[in-house]
Amino acid sequence: IDVVLVSHNHYDHLDLPTLERLAEKGAPRAIAPLANRDLIRESGIPSVDELDWWQSVPVSPDVTVTLVPAQHFSARTLWDRNRTLWGGFVVSGPAGNVFYSGDTGYGPHFREIARRFSPIRMALLPISPFRPRQSNDAAADHFSVVHMGPADAVQAHLDLGAGMSVAAHFQVFQLGTDGFDDAVNELAAVLKERDLKTDAFIAPPPGQ
Repeated sequence: IDVVLVSHNHYDHLDLPTLERLAEKGAPRAIAPLANRDLIRESGIPSVDELDWWQSVPVSPDVTVTLVPAQHFSARTLWDRNRTLWGGFVVSGPAGNVFYSGDTGYGPHFREIARRFSPIRMALLPISPFRPRQSNDAAADHFSVVHMGPADAVQAHLDLGAGMSVAAHFQVFQLGTDGFDDAVNELAAVLKERDLKTDAFIAPPPGQ
């Protein structure tokens, strides 16, 4: 393990027990958005680079990591909302650029990331939680601001001009009104509607 990328401080992304296990395995370094250094150091990872959006740091002579914008928020308690930054990452190396969005809603930041880092060889994009088409639960509308469902994720894939996208953030935590298989099924339906090949945006089962 050369470096651990932490997108933001929500408990399902900055999980201290997991980071402690990575530290025990010898993970020497983490990269995170601004103001997350002290918390990550509690895990035992000795070196933490804090970045603002669009800042980069080398992890080897050939590989660079850049923090890029996301449409989300941060909080670990009721009193610290947006006290720390959040974001996604572009990993740039000899094989090309890989983009991981972190948690995000759909927005114009995808086109800006594409403008700065094209071509993007692979994108890792969340597809859940979202409000399924058959749901009338108005309380779920807020998810569209800070998370993407399959339709938004496919549009982000197109905005990025990604050679391939891999679905993330599904079938793990029950965060919204969608059921266990809804995001995967909806992704397949959206790809068909947009006349995209099924291997353009894949949703591998957990562990694959």
